[in-house]
Amino acid sequence: MMMLVFSFIEIGMSSRHLFVDLFHASKDIGPAIKRIFVKDPQYIPEEDNDPAPYEDRVKDWWWQVGVIASLIISCALLATQFDVGV
Repeated sequence: MMMLVFSFIEIGMSSRHLFVDLFHASKDIGPAIKRIFVKDPQYIPEEDNDPAPYEDRVKDWWWQVGVIASLIISCALLATQFDVGV
């Protein structure tokens, strides 16, 4: 019990730097995340080599959700079915 309490105290004392760094990183990440959901204003259809129309393409956020879901499911299966420490 003493070791558990000491671990939480140590995390609490050293987490100030973590929160400060995350706060500074959020200023840079916010606009990057916003660009994912906003249509590119500088998109020129004539310069695009993809034969599919822009409206029929898979949206970027669908790809990202699929990758994250696949990662979570893969980790869960590895941990339960194959006893791999994930």
